[in-house]
Formats: sequence, C-alpha cells, structure tokens
Amino acid sequence: MPLLTGTGRFPANPVTGDLVYFDGTNWVRLAIGTTGQAIIVTGGIPAWGTAGLAESAEQSLATALTAGADTALGTGSKYFAFATLPTTYKFLKITAVQWSNGTAVAGNVMSEVYLVDKNPPVSANVTLIAQIASTAQSGTNATQKANVVWSSVIAGGGLIAMTIASSGPGQNYLFKTIASQNIYKSITFTSTPPPFDTTAWTATTVAPSDCTIFFKGYS
Repeated sequence: MPLLTGTGRFPANPVTGDLVYFDGTNWVRLAIGTTGQAIIVTGGIPAWGTAGLAESAEQSLATALTAGADTALGTGSKYFAFATLPTTYKFLKITAVQWSNGTAVAGNVMSEVYLVDKNPPVSANVTLIAQIASTAQSGTNATQKANVVWSSVIAGGGLIAMTIASSGPGQNYLFKTIASQNIYKSITFTSTPPPFDTTAWTATTVAPSDCTIFFKGYS
C-alpha cells in the first residue's frame, strides 16, 4: 500500500533504510546513516552520530619538570609528585609513566599513580589507579619510560600523584629540593601494591624531578 504523502503525512519516495520522525508539524525523512553510526539526539530531534566515547592520542602531563640532584632512594621510601588531570576530557586512562635515573642504576623500579585529596595531601587514604610492572632500572642519567599494566578510568580534573619505589640499594634518581611538605610515605617495596593505602604522610624536603604521566582522554 502506498504511503500517504503531503503536509502532515509521510515523505514521498522512501528508500531502503529510511527512518521517519515527527518534527511537531510534519513527518520528516531521515536517510540511512553510515556503518558504525548510531541515532543520537541533537537539538531535540534524532540524527546520525558517533556512539560512545572518542579516544584521543596519547598525551603527556608533566608533574615536576625541574633540574634535579642525584639522590639514592631506599627500599622503604615512596616520594610523590602531583598533577591535576585536564578537564578537556570526560574520562582518562593512564598509559605510561616516565622518570629520570641518577648516576647509579640497579634492581627494579615500581611506579604507581594514586588519587589524592590535595597537594600536599591531607588524608592518608590514597587509591591506586594505575601501575607499571616491576621494571629493571636502566640507563645512568637517563630518562626511562614504562607502560602501565593496568589503569582505572578516571574523571577529568582529578588530582593524582605519581610515585617511584626501588627494590634494593644502589638505585639513584633525580630529585628536587622543596619546602618541607607531607609528600612522603614509608612503604616497603612490593611488585603488587594494594588498591588502597593508609600509611601516614611524612614531611620531606625532596621530591621526584622530571616525572611525566602519559594518558589517553575520552570524550
């Protein structure tokens, strides 16, 4: 049976895949979209668009790009470097971390990223959101980058803190001098850190230098 056409009726000459919606006055033809598109609402009417979140290219977020001094890091030490995630994305995932080695390299490095409440933090409670696998420290006076083995999805604008930890003595990193702040935790090295940590913060006058966090954004 032919469709009724004209004012207030279905559009004439329909083709395969056509959809029809009412705009308040007339029935309007919406032609078929392309493969992978989905119906979205824009301006109060249906339209074809991209469903889900679009992923950005990998980007970097420097936490402390300043000249650092060669410093030995003990096995029970975690010093934190802080950064605020951009708000240009709804969500983000950490993809890699980068740090600067000193004049001595040995053993393995663990690096983790945590959600914190402030900079410097007030609450001792921190949530693990990303970590690398235990990685051999490599290259004296070199910048070293390692991909994360997993990352939570984090909302844009979150305050995060990156840390590095050493598996044994003989490992040096570049650190900068700061005013005394509670940005240090005494935590024994482990390749499987817990998802939450409540160790008290301790004041220190040094912090990791040349730390960079890499991420992908979703919007």
